[in-house]
Amino acid sequence: LYKVRNGLRYRYHALRDLKAGEELCFSYTELFLNANQRRQQLLMNYNFWCQCARCEDPDFELRFEDEHLCRGMGCGGLLTRCTKEDSKTNSHDVDIRRCLFCGRTADEHDGDEV
Repeated sequence: LYKVRNGLRYRYHALRDLKAGEELCFSYTELFLNANQRRQQLLMNYNFWCQCARCEDPDFELRFEDEHLCRGMGCGGLLTRCTKEDSKTNSHDVDIRRCLFCGRTADEHDGDEV
């Protein structure tokens, strides 16, 4: 889950489909940070060394970056799922991934140099 602040409230969004009854977890750090950066923040701010699958497994980290981080030039923002109701540019009833930082869709970055 990732959270977006809306005034005095937070709105939580899932990065993938969830099953009924599935435990929900959210990150204490920004999801776009790499494992070492996340672990250092957690150690300094919460006094623990993270051993989650993403921090422990370099392949998991790479898969996460491939699927959820914007490849726009210098962006690196988090790609979130949007439906046609959430996006004015998509007229199909399919999910798209839009960057929280730069606002472009993942498809708009095809061909961008990283």
